[in-house]
Amino acid sequence: MNYELLNALRSWRDEQARVEGIEGYRVLNNSALEELARTLPRDKDALCQIKGIKDAKCRRYGKALLGMIGLFSDGKVESEGEKAIHVFEQSLAASNQKKETETNGTETVPSVPVEPLSVSQFLDSLNLELSGMAARIKGEVSSVDVRERVVYFSLKDSEDESLVSCLIFRYQYEVSGVKLAIGDEVIVEGAPDIYKPSGRLSLKVGIIEYAGEGELKKAYEMLFKKLELSGAFSPERKRAIPEFADSIALITSKEGAAIGDFTMNLARAGVHVDFYPTLVEGKKAVFEIIEAIRFFNQTPEKYDTLVVIRGGGSLESLQAFNTEALVNEIVASKIPVLAGIGHERDVSLVALAADHMVSTPTATARYLSISWDEARSNLARQSLALDGSVREFQQAIQMRITRGEEAIRLALESISSRIGVARGNFREAMALFPSYCRTIENRIENARALWKSSLDAGLVLARENLRDSEERIRQYDPMRALRLGYSLVRKEGKIIRESGRLAVGDQIDIQLSRGRVESKITGLTESTEL
Repeated sequence: MNYELLNALRSWRDEQARVEGIEGYRVLNNSALEELARTLPRDKDALCQIKGIKDAKCRRYGKALLGMIGLFSDGKVESEGEKAIHVFEQSLAASNQKKETETNGTETVPSVPVEPLSVSQFLDSLNLELSGMAARIKGEVSSVDVRERVVYFSLKDSEDESLVSCLIFRYQYEVSGVKLAIGDEVIVEGAPDIYKPSGRLSLKVGIIEYAGEGELKKAYEMLFKKLELSGAFSPERKRAIPEFADSIALITSKEGAAIGDFTMNLARAGVHVDFYPTLVEGKKAVFEIIEAIRFFNQTPEKYDTLVVIRGGGSLESLQAFNTEALVNEIVASKIPVLAGIGHERDVSLVALAADHMVSTPTATARYLSISWDEARSNLARQSLALDGSVREFQQAIQMRITRGEEAIRLALESISSRIGVARGNFREAMALFPSYCRTIENRIENARALWKSSLDAGLVLARENLRDSEERIRQYDPMRALRLGYSLVRKEGKIIRESGRLAVGDQIDIQLSRGRVESKITGLTESTEL
């Protein structure tokens, strides 16, 4: 596939769509363009074999398509291109006959066509010629008819009442942001076109804008009030632009000072910028900027902020940034929007709707760079402070090491002195050790005699205490009382000391000195105190 040709075909298709005021796919769809770049057709028959290109489009765009194919075919620029165009002109001789003139005095007489055209072929040929007559026209609106898909209106010349019928598709009308009213002076861009079913000639418009600063201010104020009531400018809706933004989606013109001012002031930040070039002046810019915003919002997670910039200008040159469609697109963006449009005196509606606005492209770059610049400055200061702290720490450590060495030296000297004293004491103790051992031996001998004497006396006393205890045990032994003739009476295992605790018929157990007797109470006698 010839990719250079494909890019050229896409650019031509987009420009043709703008001229005709229609969507690009209505000119040629993407698959048709890709097939053209792949097969490189050289004549009408080959061109019409491509899906999406029929006789009408072949007559309308064939000459331009074959010319471009010839220009981009393997280096055979002029010869192949001219040949393709020549072949196409021959194949369309019936629908594109040129007028031949014959000089007859001062009159010119067109020659008669060899083969007649059908009405449809004639109108197609005529529309093909008219498509190259795109113009920018200013006039006064004399009628307006807004329908579901198309807006019909007419423009008249205020000087001679000349009138042209116009139409614009509803989507383009709404994006233009102009609400047509009878008496408004507007500027339109478009190309003439004949509607074949009725044969009516109309100007197919792609762009509408107000003419004159007064109308622009009036439209600006009305739209401002509407958007303000809808909350488009509400601070509560706006998001913060992230600090340290390192991935930026940039929308601006690839020409002019704005992009240069922006990139020059942002270069120090070292951030990544994805650039989508668009027009930034005139109503055509609205379509391109909306397309760019939608492109970036397909992958919002990739970007920290969406930047829209352009330099200052008059209210007329800033019309694109004062349209409702573009403001709504800014409000709907999933990426926080930073706007640097115009100067402080030129506050556009898009800037008011953005999450944050600054005055110029340069100020935009500085706003994005300030967090990085402050971080670098802080880093430099922290680096210097860290160097100073490291030096102070090293000095403090060196001082502590010196003090530690001195303390260790003094401690070692003290230990050495103590070891000397201990060694002397040890030698002295070793010299006195035999004498000390003899003293201990004498003390042990003396203690042995004292211990033996104390032990003997203790044994005598213990024997006496033991005899006393035995005597007391014999005296208080209950069996001794039983042997003397006493007995123990128990009832249910409990000793009975009083007759009052017994009743006639009770079973009792009587313990004697030898043996036990079980008995039954048959009579009781009142107790008397002795």
